[in-house]
Amino acid sequence: MMFPSSSSSPNVRKSSSSSNRSFFTTAGFALAASSLLLGSSMTATLAAETCSSVPFDLPAFADTAVVTLKGYKAPTIKRFVGNGGGNQIVIKNYVASPEISFPSSNNIDVLAGEACSNVAAPTASPTAAPAASTAFALSAFSFLSGGRSMGTITSLLFGLFMSVNAQETCSDVEIEIHQDYADLINYDFKSGQYNECPPETMYWKHHPLAFGGYEGCVSEKYLYPCPQDNEGMRSESLYSKYPYNWDSTTNTCVETGYTFENRTFWTVSGDPLDKYELVKRTGLNPTVTFPFLAGPYPSYTNGPGELETDDTMSAKKAAYDFQVYLGAFKEENRDDWYVSWTEGAESGMVITFAAMALDIARTTCNRDLYVFNEVPSYGYSTRDAAAFANRYSSSFYEGPECACAADSSCKSPNLTVTFVGWLPGTPIPIRTGGDGVDYPADSASALSPWFESVVFPENPSGVLKVPRLPNASRRVCDGVYLWPMYFGTNGNVIPIDDVPDCATWAFAITKAYSASVRAGYLLYKKEYPTVASSVATIVGSLGSLTYGSLSQWTWLGQMQLWDMMMSRPLDDPTSWVGAYGEIMKEKWDVMVDGFAECPMIEITNPHSGAYAWLKMNEPYLGVQPGSSAPTFFLQVLGVQASTHWFVFRGADPADYYGPGYGIYDFVRVQLYRDLQVYKEIARRAKIVCSDLNASIGDFISVNTWYSVARRGMRHLNTKTGLRHTVESRRAELMREHPELTEAQAQRLAETTERTLALDDAMEKNCAPEYTSSCIMAQWNHFGGRDF
Repeated sequence: MMFPSSSSSPNVRKSSSSSNRSFFTTAGFALAASSLLLGSSMTATLAAETCSSVPFDLPAFADTAVVTLKGYKAPTIKRFVGNGGGNQIVIKNYVASPEISFPSSNNIDVLAGEACSNVAAPTASPTAAPAASTAFALSAFSFLSGGRSMGTITSLLFGLFMSVNAQETCSDVEIEIHQDYADLINYDFKSGQYNECPPETMYWKHHPLAFGGYEGCVSEKYLYPCPQDNEGMRSESLYSKYPYNWDSTTNTCVETGYTFENRTFWTVSGDPLDKYELVKRTGLNPTVTFPFLAGPYPSYTNGPGELETDDTMSAKKAAYDFQVYLGAFKEENRDDWYVSWTEGAESGMVITFAAMALDIARTTCNRDLYVFNEVPSYGYSTRDAAAFANRYSSSFYEGPECACAADSSCKSPNLTVTFVGWLPGTPIPIRTGGDGVDYPADSASALSPWFESVVFPENPSGVLKVPRLPNASRRVCDGVYLWPMYFGTNGNVIPIDDVPDCATWAFAITKAYSASVRAGYLLYKKEYPTVASSVATIVGSLGSLTYGSLSQWTWLGQMQLWDMMMSRPLDDPTSWVGAYGEIMKEKWDVMVDGFAECPMIEITNPHSGAYAWLKMNEPYLGVQPGSSAPTFFLQVLGVQASTHWFVFRGADPADYYGPGYGIYDFVRVQLYRDLQVYKEIARRAKIVCSDLNASIGDFISVNTWYSVARRGMRHLNTKTGLRHTVESRRAELMREHPELTEAQAQRLAETTERTLALDDAMEKNCAPEYTSSCIMAQWNHFGGRDF
């Protein structure tokens, strides 16, 4: 452990570059620290002018075992425990100057020196003792035996051992011990400021029967052994080009020979992996604690039926506080909204889809409902939403003007919900309502079968969409990206006047913290009581014990995360959101620069949203084979991305992007990988875009890819007419493209067959909704090792 030099500023948080641990210093300790830099243990005595008046602060960490007082007969010891304040020992109100020494790596001795009136000058003398680079801290973790017991940690918060050796002097001193429990917990888990693993990984000790009891750095995704990310590892062709492969026979990490500069990367799913940079830039130890607070079943109430006996009355107020902090909502509108809890924005949107469908079915003749979507747009499970609404078919409207009245089916559970895609500049779609009347999607009629869905900003395009339906009562909105860092074109500030007016909003902590932690909430307007009532009905049903009542930890954990994020001003670069804004800006900067001179592809949405949405250029339109996996990115750049062809939802991209564009001429690259990943992707892009015959590692050049792609990905062998195998396709590639090496032809054959199988599975299992859960299930299976 290296400590700050004597030039350190008083009371300024410092971080050690060697360990990333944080601590506070004062002028008094800065003097002592100067001798520590010499590599020796030390003894420090306070100056006469500061004696008994200025606190003497010792930075401390989570591995100090013993602090020993010598010569102080009647010390007063006070302990303070908190979250986020750092660890510290403060010596004050002393009548004899304390002499501080560090006799061993985890011990601090405090000796009563001369009486204050006799001290002539400050001294700092090295002594023959262990090197001062050893760390010292506040809690006896050396007693832990390597366990992961939170109960042990809690007991240690008050367990700093103080040894008092009384001598003849009548000295007096006050010792304050400040302990940061978040620091202690992160120390035990080797996380936060105590992380020793590379980006996108974490420390973990597996069960003895899992991976041979492997202990060390594992990927955040899958907790799979070896110190590397394992995103996309279920694809054998990708994983084989990761720096390490796990050998399950020997239970060891085996080097493959691939490096960061020639390995493959996965950028399909939006898994947040920014932990490393966020913790480093903020100096925070994000920690959520769950003490035993309550034993009864939880009590939740929703919407118009909300009662004061709801466990989460304070949490609901805090949820709105957080939106005000982000700059997304205004304080003066607080009383306009109800709050209910979810386990993420995706589930929240399905709930609000179901609620909107239920409200329309309860108040109109409509049973076939249509979701107006400006595309490209994200999708949700409309089948699940319809099923939830159909549970309440007995409450559906029934009137003589309804077509369903003819066969008395108005209260039958046959409601459907269907996405309808639309691109600006094209005619507004029209559908027939349950009363036999044709309604355009932008109809203001309360009898219309339409409602609107908006993601703000949109996934994948980053567009800040303008609502098209005139009635906000028919609009449900997804706010999972309603965070300042996704508005780079507006200086990382949410343009609050452009935020859509919606009947419901779904939020989550996913895209600013973790997708592993499933927690979110809904805001829905009191102005629309029938919609609010339907939301309450669906939330209440899905929150029953049958479906799994919401855990106290879900809302309590969110409150703690909000407090952590709001502990610093929003525009402070060391705040959680402020740091995330800087990280996103840096990712966008390198990606925009990397693809700036690419003749075959361009970024359409620089600095807007959480995804880079790229489009192919002439003469490369229509040649990218396959629908699921863009072969240009995979075979030229070594990056698995997605075309996201399904986001057009029946609309023709040529109507907006221009003649020649089809649904497979686009690429979505998520921007949630570590910053270094995008620097590497941009480096590769610059190489292949400036020289179309250049290649990266054993991937192929742009010109070779274009030649192969123009021939298409035929399912059938041109010689036999039978379905291709990897072997027959490799042979055909070698015959038709003699410039390919055997290794390149083998890789192309494998990725082609996998992509074709994936395409077939997507259409068979996911159409027409193409929900994220279904899509990822196909990726995981057909991109898998069992291919």
